[in-house]
Amino acid sequence: MPARSATNSGRFLSLGVTPDYLKLRNLPVERGRTVSRDDVREGRRVAVLGSSVRKQL
Repeated sequence: MPARSATNSGRFLSLGVTPDYLKLRNLPVERGRTVSRDDVREGRRVAVLGSSVRKQL
């Protein structure tokens, strides 16, 4: 999926996940937050970036 910041862009793998995904995979969140049940219920367009994508963008 294409993604961009103010200065960079790229194409990255994207996954549709549930709010429990990071907990089940035992993946920590360094900054920000995970996808919430409210995000899913309200159909919000949100993304959780991995550290390598964050660095590239």
